Amino acid sequence: MRVYDLSPLLDADFPVWPGEPSVQVELIRDHARDGFAVSRLTMGSHVGCHVDAPYHFFAEGEKLMNLPLQRFLIWVQVVEAEGHGEILPQHIRGTRWPGGGGIVFKTGYYRQMRKEGGFYRDFRALSMEAASLLVESGIRFVGIDSPSIEPFRSETLEVHKLFARHGILILEGADLERVPPGEYFLMALPVPVSAADGVPVRALLFQPENEAERAALRNIGLA
Repeated sequence: MRVYDLSPLLDADFPVWPGEPSVQVELIRDHARDGFAVSRLTMGSHVGCHVDAPYHFFAEGEKLMNLPLQRFLIWVQVVEAEGHGEILPQHIRGTRWPGGGGIVFKTGYYRQMRKEGGFYRDFRALSMEAASLLVESGIRFVGIDSPSIEPFRSETLEVHKLFARHGILILEGADLERVPPGEYFLMALPVPVSAADGVPVRALLFQPENEAERAALRNIGLA
């Protein structure tokens, strides 16, 4: 079984959304002085590979720590979506994804981010029309490698709100550079902290190579 790790290394050099706190790892106990090491971690709740909860946009929305873990265990289809401009309905039509599952868009963001040497604002994201098509399809989970599912300059954030209203979970910032298109079982488990709006996750994609492995993954979560 092939396993892909989608979570990037978070350190002081990781590019964050402008205006949000950078990642800081401060050693407050060290081996020489204390005989053990303890660090203080400081970061925003939407840094790196992270999930958004409905509460991120609606005060009455579901909070992250109240969502069942099964929501973060799901079959998904990874699709190529490199290019410029928004992802439109014509880029999605004809794409197949697991029934009751999700879709994850590979836009090449991490490659572009490394090329730019910092946060890349002209990342590819979903148009409202494409998001509406996904909602109509009954999809339950949408992911992307970009830091947001909608454009950097979006002021209304209507795509996020549309998904939140329909209970669709959002995964952003997933490093898909080594992941070929195809069907996978996704685990994107949030750390159980009181941050209700979002939190970084250790996201893994599992690609079964035979029916026995596929059956084992079905027993973990929802097929």
